[in-house]
Amino acid sequence: MIFVDTSFFYPLFSENDVDHKRVREVLEAYRGRRLADLFLTTNYVVSETITLIRTTPPRSHACGEGRRTTLQREASRASTGQALKRSVQPSNI
Repeated sequence: MIFVDTSFFYPLFSENDVDHKRVREVLEAYRGRRLADLFLTTNYVVSETITLIRTTPPRSHACGEGRRTTLQREASRASTGQALKRSVQPSNI
């Protein structure tokens, strides 16, 4: 299990981020595998990533309106605790 935070998620959506290419390579390495079994995160990380994306000028990231809408929906779900199916609990660590 790998804990994933904003430093992984943000470059995924930001083509101009210096780590964008590396994050994409990491995801490609796991192609065909169920990511929920490999990666772990929290609602706080999801909210932080969405906040960073929403407050960064649009030209500096590749987050189009479709992705932005999806992320805003996830932020809303995160605020009610519904965004993640797995949470950080001692049994998951």
